[in-house]
Amino acid sequence: MYAIIHIFLKNWLIGNIFTWKFVSFLIISSPALNSILKGLGKLKLNEAKIALDLENNWAVVAEGIQTVLRREGYEAPYEALKNLTRGKDRVEESDIHAFIDVLEVSDAIKAELKKIRPENYTGIDLMSDHE
Repeated sequence: MYAIIHIFLKNWLIGNIFTWKFVSFLIISSPALNSILKGLGKLKLNEAKIALDLENNWAVVAEGIQTVLRREGYEAPYEALKNLTRGKDRVEESDIHAFIDVLEVSDAIKAELKKIRPENYTGIDLMSDHE
């Protein structure tokens, strides 16, 4: 059945490579999906090591800070953060918070920026209006 649907959609979507790849992705077979899920279920995460790595890598929040600053219309956020993070072996929480403290933004934005931490930053929803 999957083969018939696959051939039909391939012929119907010929010439539209992006859409074809997307539809092809959606038609993944049930056994293949089950195999992927089974493999993922076998993974064992070292949560303590992940937490330690995140705590020791505060530079990862620079992207989130840059995104919020762009959303707020801050001039040259990339350049400002580049000076903070480039050429350093390690960026710590105190470095990030000192940087935020001197930004010319409202106290509400500073508070929002200080909530961004390595363990909670995913990059999702920072462009939407702040709380």
